[in-house]
Amino acid sequence: MGFNYPGFEYAVSIGQTGTVPIAAQSLIFWGNVGANDVSFQGQTLSLAVLGSTANYNIYEADISAYSGQTGQLLFTALGSDKIDNIQFSSTAVPEPSGFALGALGGLLFSFRRRQSFSKIF
Repeated sequence: MGFNYPGFEYAVSIGQTGTVPIAAQSLIFWGNVGANDVSFQGQTLSLAVLGSTANYNIYEADISAYSGQTGQLLFTALGSDKIDNIQFSSTAVPEPSGFALGALGGLLFSFRRRQSFSKIF
């Protein structure tokens, strides 16, 4: 999607104006993009990587705040960025903070438990 000449790198954008479906909770697409490369109505969408392959990542962005609104969905690419299979989904983006907090609590619990066992033996 981008042009990369030796010593120069150009940004290329592709966008479309339309209405985000009312039931849309997330935007899912395949590609290789940077953190600030996707926006709706000028607001950068926060991206989460759902999975990856040798050629691309699968990204998801929370678009629930824009459900039913009309605006421009814009993808901006640099160099060798790629974008494909853009779709809206009615599945909400999971909160990474809740999962991370639970994982951290589990690690602390197991660490503390391990320390108490080492004092006994």
